[in-house]
Amino acid sequence: DIRYRKYAPVFLGQVKPRMKLWTAAVKESELPPPRLNEVAMCGRSNSGKSTLVNYLCGHHSAKMKREPGSTQELVFWQIGTPAQLCLVDLPGYGYAVATEEKRLQWTEFALWYLKARKNLKLVLLLVDARAGIKAMDREMIAYLERSSVPWQIVVTKCDKVKKRTLAKRITIMKEETASFRKVTGDPIPISALKSQLSVNALRELLDRFKVRKEIVKDGIRKRVYDLLEIRRMKRAEKAARRAERLKETREKEEEAKRQAEDAAADGGAEAQRKTTTSPDEAGSEPYDLHPDLHELLDDFGQFRVAGVSAGEAKKS
Repeated sequence: DIRYRKYAPVFLGQVKPRMKLWTAAVKESELPPPRLNEVAMCGRSNSGKSTLVNYLCGHHSAKMKREPGSTQELVFWQIGTPAQLCLVDLPGYGYAVATEEKRLQWTEFALWYLKARKNLKLVLLLVDARAGIKAMDREMIAYLERSSVPWQIVVTKCDKVKKRTLAKRITIMKEETASFRKVTGDPIPISALKSQLSVNALRELLDRFKVRKEIVKDGIRKRVYDLLEIRRMKRAEKAARRAERLKETREKEEEAKRQAEDAAADGGAEAQRKTTTSPDEAGSEPYDLHPDLHELLDDFGQFRVAGVSAGEAKKS
């Protein structure tokens, strides 16, 4: 059963997921596009980084050599079918069988990558159980803290140390790293020859970073395994929401303009009606004559009545 779990592990929801070499880079132009979340393997030379990449997937695709410094580039591995995670095998720091110029080149580029890569989600800092945390490991931890990069200590080659010694060293590591802000958890001890339980715990930790998103489009549910596609869909959704808000704003402005025009038209009609309306229709008081004119009209009325009476008497 242990042998089966060792060579056919369940990782990223797949049994023995495929490892595909994506690219190897020693400069920025050679980096792959940020299509997947990335988890980097970092540590001193010959600490077991390539071995861990193989061990997580149950393959032997990453080349392993006994001499320090066999990995001299940043090696990117696509994991899964379809690919859901990228594991990055970094060159080790410390002694390496290479020229000083070449070591300086890959070291500077690796440090730049750790600080600048936006889709880098976690750095696994591999520590040899036989040596514990050394000065160069502490420098790397300080660099990751300054760069705000999450990191996790993985203790390798635990089968080469006695259980009591291993327990003491792990306890010391816990106490030494507990105060750091970007550490994600306690050190995880693993061994290529012992139980798979600790390796499964590491697989579960990395499973959280795989690209996995379900979307519903035209009533069809499907999964998206590409960060660029997810970002493109988010941008499209954001643009659609912005267009909808702009449309609503324009409709409100047009409605307000239409209401203002209607109000202006009603006001003009009312003013025109008031100017053409007679005083009686408007309910105004009749024109009041001067008192002298009233007396004159009364005299004229009496004179007219007297004249009419005289005329009638004459005819009779």
